[in-house]
Amino acid sequence: MEFLLVLSTLALLAATAGLATQAAAALALRDRPFPSAAVRPRTAILVPAHNEIAAIAATAAHLKSQMMPVDRLVIVADNCSDRTAELAIRAGAEVVVRNDLARKGKGFALEAGLHYLRKNPPDVVLFVDADCRLSPGCLDALARACAGAGAPVQCLYLMQVNPASEGQSRLAEFAWRIRNDLRPTGCARLGLPCQLFGTGMMFPWSVIDPSDFATGHVTEDLLIGLRCAMKGALVRFLRSVSVVSYFPATAVGSVLQQRRWLHGHLQIAFREAPRLLVAAIKHRSFALAALAADLLIPPLVLSAFAVNGMFALTLGFGLLAGVWTPAALAGMAVALYSAFLTAAWFYCGRDIIGRAELAEVPRHIRRVLRAAIDFLSGARSGWVRAERLGDFSVGASLTRRQRAAEAEKGPADRTSARHLHDQTLRIKAGPAALSEHRVPSGCGCGQAGEHR
Repeated sequence: MEFLLVLSTLALLAATAGLATQAAAALALRDRPFPSAAVRPRTAILVPAHNEIAAIAATAAHLKSQMMPVDRLVIVADNCSDRTAELAIRAGAEVVVRNDLARKGKGFALEAGLHYLRKNPPDVVLFVDADCRLSPGCLDALARACAGAGAPVQCLYLMQVNPASEGQSRLAEFAWRIRNDLRPTGCARLGLPCQLFGTGMMFPWSVIDPSDFATGHVTEDLLIGLRCAMKGALVRFLRSVSVVSYFPATAVGSVLQQRRWLHGHLQIAFREAPRLLVAAIKHRSFALAALAADLLIPPLVLSAFAVNGMFALTLGFGLLAGVWTPAALAGMAVALYSAFLTAAWFYCGRDIIGRAELAEVPRHIRRVLRAAIDFLSGARSGWVRAERLGDFSVGASLTRRQRAAEAEKGPADRTSARHLHDQTLRIKAGPAALSEHRVPSGCGCGQAGEHR
Protein backbone atom coordinates (compact mmCIF):
# COMPACT_ATOMS: atom_id res chain seq x y z
CA MET A 1 0.00 0.00 0.00
CA GLU A 2 2.86 2.37 0.83
CA PHE A 3 4.44 1.56 -2.55
CA LEU A 4 1.19 2.47 -4.35
CA LEU A 5 0.98 5.73 -2.40
CA VAL A 6 4.53 6.64 -3.45
CA LEU A 7 3.74 5.88 -7.09
CA SER A 8 0.53 7.93 -6.96
CA THR A 9 2.37 10.89 -5.43
CA LEU A 10 5.11 10.76 -8.06
CA ALA A 11 2.53 10.56 -10.83
CA LEU A 12 0.60 13.56 -9.51
CA LEU A 13 3.70 15.70 -8.96
CA ALA A 14 5.02 14.99 -12.45
CA ALA A 15 1.74 15.07 -14.35
CA THR A 16 2.79 18.17 -16.26
CA ALA A 17 5.93 16.34 -17.41
CA GLY A 18 3.87 13.62 -19.05
CA LEU A 19 4.40 10.84 -16.49
CA ALA A 20 0.69 10.54 -15.78
CA THR A 21 0.02 9.72 -19.43
CA GLN A 22 2.67 6.99 -19.31
CA ALA A 23 1.17 5.62 -16.09
CA ALA A 24 -2.21 5.25 -17.79
CA ALA A 25 -0.53 3.52 -20.74
CA ALA A 26 1.27 1.12 -18.40
CA LEU A 27 -2.00 0.22 -16.67
CA ALA A 28 -3.55 -0.49 -20.05
CA LEU A 29 -0.88 -3.17 -20.65
CA ARG A 30 -1.53 -5.12 -17.45
CA ASP A 31 -4.09 -7.53 -18.91
CA ARG A 32 -2.24 -8.25 -22.14
CA PRO A 33 -0.66 -11.71 -22.45
CA PHE A 34 3.12 -11.95 -22.19
CA PRO A 35 4.57 -11.95 -25.75
CA SER A 36 6.17 -15.24 -26.76
CA ALA A 37 8.28 -16.01 -29.82
CA ALA A 38 6.98 -18.77 -32.07
CA VAL A 39 10.49 -20.05 -32.79
CA ARG A 40 12.76 -21.06 -29.92
CA PRO A 41 15.84 -18.76 -30.09
CA ARG A 42 19.41 -20.01 -29.74
CA THR A 43 20.23 -19.81 -26.06
CA ALA A 44 23.42 -19.60 -24.03
CA ILE A 45 23.40 -20.31 -20.30
CA LEU A 46 26.09 -18.41 -18.41
CA VAL A 47 27.03 -19.73 -14.96
CA PRO A 48 29.55 -17.89 -12.72
CA ALA A 49 31.28 -20.40 -10.43
CA HIS A 50 33.73 -19.72 -7.62
CA ASN A 51 34.96 -22.90 -5.89
CA GLU A 52 31.80 -24.85 -6.74
CA ILE A 53 33.43 -28.29 -6.86
CA ALA A 54 30.64 -29.85 -4.81
CA ALA A 55 27.78 -28.69 -7.04
CA ILE A 56 29.03 -27.84 -10.51
CA ALA A 57 28.65 -31.31 -12.08
CA ALA A 58 25.07 -31.73 -10.85
CA THR A 59 24.19 -28.17 -11.89
CA ALA A 60 25.59 -28.71 -15.39
CA ALA A 61 23.64 -31.96 -15.80
CA HIS A 62 20.44 -30.26 -14.59
CA LEU A 63 20.81 -27.34 -17.01
CA LYS A 64 21.70 -29.56 -19.97
CA SER A 65 18.49 -31.54 -19.41
CA GLN A 66 16.51 -28.47 -20.57
CA MET A 67 18.83 -27.46 -23.42
CA MET A 68 18.42 -28.02 -27.13
CA PRO A 69 21.32 -29.14 -29.38
CA VAL A 70 21.90 -25.55 -30.57
CA ASP A 71 22.13 -24.20 -27.00
CA ARG A 72 25.40 -23.63 -25.15
CA LEU A 73 26.39 -23.96 -21.51
CA VAL A 74 29.25 -21.65 -20.52
CA ILE A 75 30.71 -21.85 -17.01
CA VAL A 76 33.09 -19.16 -15.79
CA ALA A 77 35.55 -20.64 -13.28
CA ASP A 78 36.19 -17.40 -11.43
CA ASN A 79 39.29 -17.21 -9.22
CA CYS A 80 38.91 -20.87 -8.30
CA SER A 81 41.37 -22.71 -6.06
CA ASP A 82 39.75 -26.11 -6.59
CA ARG A 83 38.84 -28.39 -9.55
CA THR A 84 35.70 -26.51 -10.61
CA ALA A 85 36.95 -25.96 -14.17
CA GLU A 86 38.00 -29.60 -14.61
CA LEU A 87 34.66 -30.96 -13.44
CA ALA A 88 32.75 -28.47 -15.60
CA ILE A 89 34.65 -29.62 -18.70
CA ARG A 90 33.91 -33.25 -17.84
CA ALA A 91 30.22 -32.32 -17.54
CA GLY A 92 30.24 -31.09 -21.16
CA ALA A 93 30.30 -27.33 -20.56
CA GLU A 94 32.38 -24.67 -22.25
CA VAL A 95 34.67 -23.27 -19.56
CA VAL A 96 36.17 -19.81 -19.20
CA VAL A 97 38.94 -19.70 -16.59
CA ARG A 98 39.33 -16.27 -15.01
CA ASN A 99 42.08 -15.44 -12.50
CA ASP A 100 42.07 -11.79 -11.46
CA LEU A 101 42.22 -11.23 -7.71
CA ALA A 102 42.20 -7.45 -8.24
CA ARG A 103 38.68 -7.62 -9.68
CA LYS A 104 36.67 -9.87 -7.41
CA GLY A 105 32.94 -10.31 -7.72
CA LYS A 106 30.22 -12.02 -9.67
CA GLY A 107 29.77 -9.09 -12.04
CA PHE A 108 33.32 -9.38 -13.36
CA ALA A 109 32.80 -13.11 -13.93
CA LEU A 110 29.68 -12.37 -15.99
CA GLU A 111 31.59 -9.78 -18.01
CA ALA A 112 34.28 -12.37 -18.83
CA GLY A 113 31.64 -14.87 -19.96
CA LEU A 114 29.97 -12.29 -22.20
CA HIS A 115 33.26 -11.38 -23.85
CA TYR A 116 33.76 -15.08 -24.58
CA LEU A 117 30.28 -15.36 -26.14
CA ARG A 118 30.99 -12.42 -28.44
CA LYS A 119 32.94 -14.72 -30.75
CA ASN A 120 29.74 -16.58 -31.63
CA PRO A 121 26.85 -14.71 -30.01
CA PRO A 122 23.55 -16.47 -29.26
CA ASP A 123 20.10 -14.93 -29.56
CA VAL A 124 19.47 -14.80 -25.80
CA VAL A 125 21.56 -15.36 -22.66
CA LEU A 126 20.31 -16.84 -19.39
CA PHE A 127 22.26 -16.06 -16.21
CA VAL A 128 22.06 -18.75 -13.52
CA ASP A 129 23.98 -19.18 -10.26
CA ALA A 130 25.82 -22.44 -9.68
CA ASP A 131 23.58 -23.52 -6.79
CA CYS A 132 20.21 -22.96 -8.52
CA ARG A 133 17.64 -25.30 -10.04
CA LEU A 134 15.15 -24.38 -12.78
CA SER A 135 11.51 -25.40 -12.72
CA PRO A 136 10.38 -27.73 -15.55
CA GLY A 137 10.16 -25.89 -18.87
CA CYS A 138 11.82 -22.78 -17.44
CA LEU A 139 14.52 -22.42 -20.09
CA ASP A 140 12.11 -22.75 -23.03
CA ALA A 141 9.55 -20.35 -21.53
CA LEU A 142 12.16 -17.72 -20.69
CA ALA A 143 13.80 -17.95 -24.13
CA ARG A 144 10.52 -17.51 -25.98
CA ALA A 145 9.34 -14.71 -23.66
CA CYS A 146 12.64 -12.84 -23.92
CA ALA A 147 12.72 -13.08 -27.71
CA GLY A 148 9.06 -12.11 -27.98
CA ALA A 149 9.38 -9.07 -25.70
CA GLY A 150 12.77 -8.00 -27.05
CA ALA A 151 13.67 -7.05 -23.48
CA PRO A 152 15.28 -8.60 -20.39
CA VAL A 153 13.02 -11.04 -18.55
CA GLN A 154 13.29 -12.07 -14.90
CA CYS A 155 11.61 -15.26 -13.70
CA LEU A 156 10.45 -15.93 -10.14
CA TYR A 157 13.45 -16.53 -7.86
CA LEU A 158 12.83 -18.11 -4.47
CA MET A 159 15.33 -18.92 -1.74
CA GLN A 160 14.35 -21.56 0.77
CA VAL A 161 15.67 -23.01 3.99
CA ASN A 162 17.37 -26.29 3.15
CA PRO A 163 15.54 -29.12 4.96
CA ALA A 164 18.89 -30.85 5.48
CA SER A 165 20.29 -27.95 7.52
CA GLU A 166 19.44 -27.28 11.14
CA GLY A 167 19.06 -24.12 13.14
CA GLN A 168 17.59 -22.05 10.32
CA SER A 169 14.87 -19.44 10.74
CA ARG A 170 12.20 -19.13 8.06
CA LEU A 171 11.64 -15.41 8.67
CA ALA A 172 14.18 -14.58 5.97
CA GLU A 173 12.38 -16.91 3.57
CA PHE A 174 9.11 -15.06 4.22
CA ALA A 175 10.77 -11.68 3.64
CA TRP A 176 12.31 -13.08 0.44
CA ARG A 177 8.88 -14.08 -0.88
CA ILE A 178 7.59 -10.57 -0.30
CA ARG A 179 10.53 -8.97 -2.08
CA ASN A 180 10.88 -11.41 -4.98
CA ASP A 181 7.29 -12.54 -5.47
CA LEU A 182 4.65 -10.14 -4.14
CA ARG A 183 6.32 -6.90 -5.18
CA PRO A 184 7.36 -7.84 -8.75
CA THR A 185 3.99 -9.54 -9.28
CA GLY A 186 2.27 -6.31 -8.29
CA CYS A 187 4.53 -4.31 -10.61
CA ALA A 188 3.75 -6.69 -13.48
CA ARG A 189 0.02 -6.32 -12.86
CA LEU A 190 0.47 -2.55 -13.08
CA GLY A 191 2.42 -2.86 -16.33
CA LEU A 192 5.65 -1.76 -14.63
CA PRO A 193 9.20 -3.18 -14.81
CA CYS A 194 10.92 -5.03 -11.97
CA GLN A 195 14.43 -5.27 -10.55
CA LEU A 196 16.88 -8.03 -11.44
CA PHE A 197 17.36 -10.81 -8.88
CA GLY A 198 20.82 -12.00 -9.89
CA THR A 199 19.79 -15.41 -11.24
CA GLY A 200 17.04 -16.64 -13.54
CA MET A 201 17.39 -13.51 -15.67
CA MET A 202 17.52 -13.66 -19.46
CA PHE A 203 18.71 -10.96 -21.87
CA PRO A 204 18.42 -10.61 -25.64
CA TRP A 205 21.93 -10.43 -27.03
CA SER A 206 21.01 -7.22 -28.86
CA VAL A 207 20.66 -5.28 -25.57
CA ILE A 208 23.71 -6.73 -23.79
CA ASP A 209 26.67 -4.49 -23.07
CA PRO A 210 29.38 -6.37 -21.12
CA SER A 211 30.51 -3.13 -19.48
CA ASP A 212 27.15 -2.93 -17.67
CA PHE A 213 28.06 -6.16 -15.86
CA ALA A 214 31.63 -5.19 -14.89
CA THR A 215 31.15 -4.54 -11.18
CA GLY A 216 32.34 -6.00 -7.92
CA HIS A 217 29.37 -4.62 -6.00
CA VAL A 218 27.91 -6.95 -3.38
CA THR A 219 24.42 -6.62 -4.91
CA GLU A 220 25.46 -6.54 -8.54
CA ASP A 221 22.02 -7.62 -9.73
CA LEU A 222 20.37 -4.38 -8.60
CA LEU A 223 23.12 -2.28 -10.13
CA ILE A 224 23.09 -4.13 -13.46
CA GLY A 225 19.30 -3.84 -13.70
CA LEU A 226 19.40 -0.10 -13.07
CA ARG A 227 22.17 0.42 -15.62
CA CYS A 228 20.12 -1.40 -18.22
CA ALA A 229 16.97 0.53 -17.30
CA MET A 230 18.78 3.85 -17.79
CA LYS A 231 19.56 2.69 -21.33
CA GLY A 232 15.93 1.76 -22.01
CA ALA A 233 16.20 -2.02 -21.40
CA LEU A 234 13.43 -2.39 -18.83
CA VAL A 235 13.11 -5.79 -17.12
CA ARG A 236 9.82 -7.70 -17.35
CA PHE A 237 8.68 -10.26 -14.78
CA LEU A 238 7.61 -13.79 -15.76
CA ARG A 239 6.13 -15.55 -12.74
CA SER A 240 4.97 -18.74 -14.45
CA VAL A 241 8.45 -20.31 -14.22
CA SER A 242 10.97 -20.18 -11.41
CA VAL A 243 14.48 -20.81 -10.18
CA VAL A 244 15.10 -22.03 -6.62
CA SER A 245 18.16 -22.08 -4.38
CA TYR A 246 18.85 -22.52 -0.67
CA PHE A 247 19.94 -20.12 2.02
CA PRO A 248 23.44 -20.70 3.48
CA ALA A 249 23.76 -23.95 5.37
CA THR A 250 24.35 -22.43 8.80
CA ALA A 251 22.86 -19.64 10.87
CA VAL A 252 26.23 -17.88 10.77
CA GLY A 253 26.31 -18.01 6.97
CA SER A 254 22.77 -16.63 6.81
CA VAL A 255 23.71 -13.70 9.05
CA LEU A 256 26.74 -12.83 6.91
CA GLN A 257 24.71 -13.07 3.70
CA GLN A 258 21.89 -10.97 5.12
CA ARG A 259 24.38 -8.33 6.19
CA ARG A 260 25.93 -8.25 2.72
CA TRP A 261 22.55 -7.89 0.98
CA LEU A 262 21.40 -5.14 3.36
CA HIS A 263 24.57 -3.10 2.93
CA GLY A 264 24.46 -3.49 -0.84
CA HIS A 265 20.80 -2.46 -1.03
CA LEU A 266 21.33 0.64 1.10
CA GLN A 267 24.42 1.67 -0.89
CA ILE A 268 22.59 1.48 -4.20
CA ALA A 269 19.43 3.12 -2.85
CA PHE A 270 21.33 6.16 -1.55
CA ARG A 271 23.43 6.48 -4.70
CA GLU A 272 21.14 5.48 -7.57
CA ALA A 273 17.60 6.45 -6.53
CA PRO A 274 18.17 10.23 -6.93
CA ARG A 275 19.69 9.63 -10.37
CA LEU A 276 16.70 7.53 -11.39
CA LEU A 277 14.25 10.20 -10.24
CA VAL A 278 16.11 12.89 -12.16
CA ALA A 279 16.22 10.68 -15.26
CA ALA A 280 12.51 9.87 -14.89
CA ILE A 281 11.58 13.56 -14.96
CA LYS A 282 14.10 14.39 -17.69
CA HIS A 283 12.94 11.60 -20.01
CA ARG A 284 9.32 11.65 -18.82
CA SER A 285 9.54 7.97 -17.93
CA PHE A 286 7.00 6.64 -15.47
CA ALA A 287 8.79 3.27 -15.53
CA LEU A 288 12.02 4.80 -14.18
CA ALA A 289 10.05 6.63 -11.50
CA ALA A 290 8.49 3.32 -10.46
CA LEU A 291 11.91 1.64 -10.28
CA ALA A 292 13.19 4.49 -8.10
CA ALA A 293 10.21 4.14 -5.77
CA ASP A 294 10.73 0.39 -5.54
CA LEU A 295 14.43 0.88 -4.83
CA LEU A 296 13.64 3.27 -1.98
CA ILE A 297 11.56 0.68 -0.13
CA PRO A 298 13.78 -0.46 2.75
CA PRO A 299 13.98 -4.07 3.92
CA LEU A 300 11.00 -5.35 5.88
CA VAL A 301 12.50 -4.95 9.36
CA LEU A 302 13.86 -1.45 8.69
CA SER A 303 10.57 -0.23 7.27
CA ALA A 304 8.70 -1.63 10.28
CA PHE A 305 11.19 0.03 12.64
CA ALA A 306 10.85 3.35 10.79
CA VAL A 307 7.04 3.29 10.83
CA ASN A 308 6.76 2.35 14.51
CA GLY A 309 9.58 4.73 15.48
CA MET A 310 7.78 7.62 13.79
CA PHE A 311 4.59 6.72 15.64
CA ALA A 312 6.44 6.72 18.97
CA LEU A 313 8.03 10.11 18.24
CA THR A 314 4.77 11.74 17.16
CA LEU A 315 3.00 10.23 20.17
CA GLY A 316 5.59 11.81 22.47
CA PHE A 317 5.23 15.10 20.61
CA GLY A 318 1.47 14.94 21.13
CA LEU A 319 1.86 14.37 24.86
CA LEU A 320 4.23 17.32 25.17
CA ALA A 321 2.61 19.82 22.78
CA GLY A 322 -1.00 18.67 22.74
CA VAL A 323 -0.96 18.39 18.93
CA TRP A 324 -2.24 14.96 17.86
CA THR A 325 -2.49 15.22 14.07
CA PRO A 326 1.04 13.86 13.42
CA ALA A 327 0.39 10.94 15.77
CA ALA A 328 -2.90 10.19 14.02
CA LEU A 329 -1.19 10.11 10.62
CA ALA A 330 1.65 7.96 11.94
CA GLY A 331 -0.92 5.64 13.53
CA MET A 332 -2.59 5.24 10.15
CA ALA A 333 0.79 4.28 8.68
CA VAL A 334 1.25 1.64 11.39
CA ALA A 335 -2.24 0.27 10.70
CA LEU A 336 -1.61 0.14 6.95
CA TYR A 337 1.74 -1.57 7.44
CA SER A 338 0.24 -4.14 9.82
CA ALA A 339 -2.57 -4.85 7.36
CA PHE A 340 -0.07 -5.30 4.53
CA LEU A 341 2.08 -7.68 6.57
CA THR A 342 -0.94 -9.74 7.62
CA ALA A 343 -2.17 -9.97 4.03
CA ALA A 344 1.30 -10.99 2.87
CA TRP A 345 1.47 -13.72 5.52
CA PHE A 346 -1.97 -14.99 4.51
CA TYR A 347 -1.00 -15.12 0.84
CA CYS A 348 2.50 -16.57 0.96
CA GLY A 349 3.61 -17.16 4.53
CA ARG A 350 1.17 -19.50 6.25
CA ASP A 351 3.14 -22.60 5.28
CA ILE A 352 6.41 -21.35 6.81
CA ILE A 353 5.55 -18.86 9.58
CA GLY A 354 3.93 -20.18 12.76
CA ARG A 355 4.17 -19.57 16.49
CA ALA A 356 7.71 -20.93 16.71
CA GLU A 357 8.90 -18.42 14.10
CA LEU A 358 7.13 -15.53 15.84
CA ALA A 359 9.28 -16.19 18.90
CA GLU A 360 12.36 -15.52 16.75
CA VAL A 361 11.17 -12.09 15.55
CA PRO A 362 12.99 -10.04 18.24
CA ARG A 363 16.31 -11.79 17.52
CA HIS A 364 15.80 -11.32 13.77
CA ILE A 365 15.09 -7.61 14.29
CA ARG A 366 18.24 -7.20 16.38
CA ARG A 367 20.36 -8.77 13.63
CA VAL A 368 19.01 -6.49 10.93
CA LEU A 369 19.30 -3.38 13.08
CA ARG A 370 22.88 -4.27 13.99
CA ALA A 371 23.73 -4.62 10.29
CA ALA A 372 22.06 -1.27 9.57
CA ILE A 373 23.98 0.43 12.40
CA ASP A 374 27.23 -1.01 11.03
CA PHE A 375 26.37 0.46 7.64
CA LEU A 376 25.66 3.91 9.09
CA SER A 377 28.87 3.77 11.11
CA GLY A 378 30.90 3.25 7.93
CA ALA A 379 31.39 -0.53 7.98
CA ARG A 380 30.79 -2.14 4.58
CA SER A 381 30.46 -5.78 3.66
CA GLY A 382 32.55 -6.98 0.72
CA TRP A 383 31.77 -9.69 -1.78
CA VAL A 384 32.13 -13.23 -0.41
CA ARG A 385 30.85 -16.54 -1.71
CA ALA A 386 27.82 -17.77 0.23
CA GLU A 387 28.24 -20.97 2.19
CA ARG A 388 26.66 -24.10 0.70
CA LEU A 389 25.35 -27.13 2.51
CA GLY A 390 28.23 -29.55 2.92
CA ASP A 391 30.69 -26.76 2.20
CA PHE A 392 33.41 -26.20 4.78
CA SER A 393 34.42 -22.72 3.63
CA VAL A 394 32.82 -19.56 4.94
CA GLY A 395 34.94 -16.58 4.02
CA ALA A 396 38.60 -17.43 4.45
CA SER A 397 38.37 -19.14 7.84
CA LEU A 398 39.75 -22.36 6.36
CA THR A 399 42.73 -22.47 4.06
CA ARG A 400 42.96 -24.79 1.09
CA ARG A 401 45.36 -27.07 2.98
CA GLN A 402 42.99 -27.21 5.96
CA ARG A 403 40.07 -28.13 3.71
CA ALA A 404 42.12 -30.90 2.13
CA ALA A 405 43.05 -32.22 5.57
CA GLU A 406 39.40 -32.01 6.60
CA ALA A 407 38.38 -34.27 3.71
CA GLU A 408 40.80 -36.98 4.91
CA LYS A 409 39.46 -37.10 8.47
CA GLY A 410 37.01 -39.60 9.83
CA PRO A 411 33.51 -38.73 11.04
CA ALA A 412 34.58 -38.22 14.65
CA ASP A 413 37.47 -35.97 13.70
CA ARG A 414 35.24 -33.98 11.32
CA THR A 415 32.72 -33.40 14.10
CA SER A 416 35.47 -31.99 16.32
CA ALA A 417 36.84 -29.85 13.48
CA ARG A 418 33.38 -28.58 12.66
CA HIS A 419 32.92 -27.49 16.26
CA LEU A 420 36.24 -25.62 16.17
CA HIS A 421 35.33 -24.06 12.81
CA ASP A 422 31.94 -22.93 14.14
CA GLN A 423 33.70 -21.27 17.06
CA THR A 424 35.84 -19.32 14.58
CA LEU A 425 32.75 -18.26 12.62
CA ARG A 426 30.99 -17.13 15.79
CA ILE A 427 33.90 -14.88 16.67
CA LYS A 428 33.85 -13.36 13.17
CA ALA A 429 30.07 -12.93 12.91
CA GLY A 430 29.53 -11.50 16.39
CA PRO A 431 27.06 -12.36 19.16
CA ALA A 432 24.00 -11.92 16.93
CA ALA A 433 24.92 -15.02 14.93
CA LEU A 434 25.26 -17.40 17.88
CA SER A 435 21.71 -18.65 18.14
CA GLU A 436 20.20 -21.54 16.24
CA HIS A 437 16.51 -22.03 15.60
CA ARG A 438 14.32 -25.09 15.34
CA VAL A 439 11.74 -24.78 12.59
CA PRO A 440 9.09 -27.20 11.34
CA SER A 441 9.30 -28.53 7.81
CA GLY A 442 7.35 -26.30 5.45
CA CYS A 443 4.22 -27.40 3.64
CA GLY A 444 2.99 -25.97 0.38
CA CYS A 445 0.55 -23.11 0.54
CA GLY A 446 -0.66 -21.40 -2.61
CA GLN A 447 1.50 -20.67 -5.60
CA ALA A 448 4.52 -19.43 -3.71
CA GLY A 449 5.18 -22.85 -2.18
CA GLU A 450 4.54 -25.03 -5.21
CA HIS A 451 8.22 -25.29 -6.20
CA ARG A 452 9.42 -27.05 -3.06
